[in-house]
Amino acid sequence: MIAIFITSESKIKFINKRLGGFIVWLSSIAILILVLTTINKIRNLSPILISSKFYWEEGLDIEFRKNGTYKALNHDMFGGEMSYGKYVLKDSLIILKDKVKFGLENLSDTLIISNKGISFIMEKEWRINDGVMSFVYLPISEIDIVNKTTNKIDSLSVKTYTKAQISVVSISPNQNIVYKFDMKNPHVNGKYKLSYKIGGQLYEHKNILDGYPLEMINTIEFEDNSINLNLISGITIKLNYF
Repeated sequence: MIAIFITSESKIKFINKRLGGFIVWLSSIAILILVLTTINKIRNLSPILISSKFYWEEGLDIEFRKNGTYKALNHDMFGGEMSYGKYVLKDSLIILKDKVKFGLENLSDTLIISNKGISFIMEKEWRINDGVMSFVYLPISEIDIVNKTTNKIDSLSVKTYTKAQISVVSISPNQNIVYKFDMKNPHVNGKYKLSYKIGGQLYEHKNILDGYPLEMINTIEFEDNSINLNLISGITIKLNYF
């Protein structure tokens, strides 16, 4: 009887040990899935700035997001491969910081935006060496404008050298507003002009972003000594009043 009791107790401990190991393994898998799902959701939180695609024997879909990241799908009739990376939008250039695969090779790290599409070339010779992607680029940019001065700012507008809807606003001292700029031209030329009136005097600043796209602006702050254009990348561009 003692021998039987000891054997049964050992079996119970063995079963409990295996069950405990299974629970730990299952919990680890659940945590891993939760972490990966959270990462993917965070990656896709930022608004899409440019959505492009190109179809040949293979296909390539890329979403360029406002926070400087992209999601690329390289696919063919048998399946697809998703990849994520970073890019920089500089004037009419998209500069890839990570590799984007198309078919069996990678794209060159520089893409060119025009009103015809996004032109690309391959990093190495392949069955296709260059092409033009179709794309959609119709963002509505919202900029916070803050007047930290004691003067009223009238007839403020951000103009582009291409056709676009232009809003004209006035800002009282110590007031902030949300300025909406509706981009109608898909070509990113980076040339914008800031104009405004103080005390009836008109002031204009040309090419205020030095090649950066308008979507990079987070806030425009009018201070006593300068106008600060704070970009989402952390860079601040200072403009003098005179």
